[in-house]
Amino acid sequence: MFLTLLAVWANCAQTRIPALPVASAGTPVLGPVGTPVLAPALPPAPRAAAALSLAPSRLRIAAAAKRHEFLLVPGLLWDVVDDYFQPNHERLQRLGYRSRILDVDPLGSTKQNGLAVAAALREAKRPVVILAHSKGALDSLEALRAEPELVGKVKALVAIQTPYFGAAFADWAAKPKRFRDLSILIARLLMRPGRLLRTSPFARDEALLNISKEARRRASEPLPEGLEVYSIATRLTIESRVPWVSWATAGTLRLFSGDSDGLVETKDALIPGSRQAVLEHVSHIDTVSDPVHWKHRVFGARRAGYAAELTEAIVRWIFGEARRS
Repeated sequence: MFLTLLAVWANCAQTRIPALPVASAGTPVLGPVGTPVLAPALPPAPRAAAALSLAPSRLRIAAAAKRHEFLLVPGLLWDVVDDYFQPNHERLQRLGYRSRILDVDPLGSTKQNGLAVAAALREAKRPVVILAHSKGALDSLEALRAEPELVGKVKALVAIQTPYFGAAFADWAAKPKRFRDLSILIARLLMRPGRLLRTSPFARDEALLNISKEARRRASEPLPEGLEVYSIATRLTIESRVPWVSWATAGTLRLFSGDSDGLVETKDALIPGSRQAVLEHVSHIDTVSDPVHWKHRVFGARRAGYAAELTEAIVRWIFGEARRS
């Protein structure tokens, strides 16, 4: 309770999402209306890349995007969120792209889910763009490291809010074991009863351990050779307008670790060697869900349509744009 009060106090200055963030030196990020700005205190992207922008565009996405298929890889406990990846999937389909949400085990380890990603890549008939959220990118990298020959089938891996260097909450929840089991059980109770029966939470803590900072220090390796990686980190700040639950989680992480999206620290989601972008005032759920369910309204910070617009912006980021004929 004391930590929660501290977190709320740390966020008490929150008022609204500003129209435009203040520009300063640092990593390219995305403002609330899509204007690329600069964020302080983050390492620069290692190589030049077109800016990720949600600004309305009169340009069409290059036709090359339609010669690919999109594989959406969910993260840990994805089935807690009713419309997880649905806005992203529907926008890709509306644009005329082949899209598929991979049905991985929501409590599966990186090794287990990596096998599912590898199987999907082997089945693919076209070059694949992997859109992976949170732990889903770790599962995807596991697949590509285990089977390097699959790298040639991947156009790009987009890691969205991925705890590449681990997640502090996983370390806190992982010790002792009884806390680990309790945290997973509580998360599962947020689900519909039918889904709870489908995937039991008991004795299923390996996935949580996989994303702990301790485990990621051992597991982080250079990216597979020839793999084009894009990493997107987000953060909530004292200017972000978010529900009180996100005040508590983001505020606690800020006090003890640093800026975060409420679950993953911003700096931990920037993968070395990748093309990078940081999105301001975006929670961990905003990129894959719409606020049509109470869970998003409790944990989210963005309006309906944000996840879909972000998805289209990612496609433009990867493939570039061409003028309308």
